Amino acid sequence: MKILEQYDAKARKLGMIEAFCEVVAWEVKDLAFSPIMEVEEWEDVKAAAQAIAEHFGALSFVETDLMCSDLVPDEAVKGKVVVLYYKKPETLEKYLRLKASVMAQEEEGSYTAEARKSASIALRRLLSYSEHAINEHYTA
Repeated sequence: MKILEQYDAKARKLGMIEAFCEVVAWEVKDLAFSPIMEVEEWEDVKAAAQAIAEHFGALSFVETDLMCSDLVPDEAVKGKVVVLYYKKPETLEKYLRLKASVMAQEEEGSYTAEARKSASIALRRLLSYSEHAINEHYTA
């Protein structure tokens, strides 16, 4: 958001990470993504981000190859870091299985628009989007 550009970027990123760790800790969301960061940005906030996650009891996984979906344009995350925050290890396992399925379909050439939509819906569910929000996105 343009209005936020006047504020310190590092503090904004850490604030978002803190908020997402809290909602994961309180099981409002099963999975949350950090802001998309350049590798250098991640290195700059890494220690504080890890301390925040630890404070809330959130687990984290540093993703440098976020699965292809319609949630975020592929070019927006290519070569960048997105940290996944979650409370239950099975949540990460579900994400990794979904990602592996998408990658296999991409390699086979069968990752069609319909397959991408299906994977994107599954990802949105992992991110605890409501069914209403998912339906609104695909009918808008």
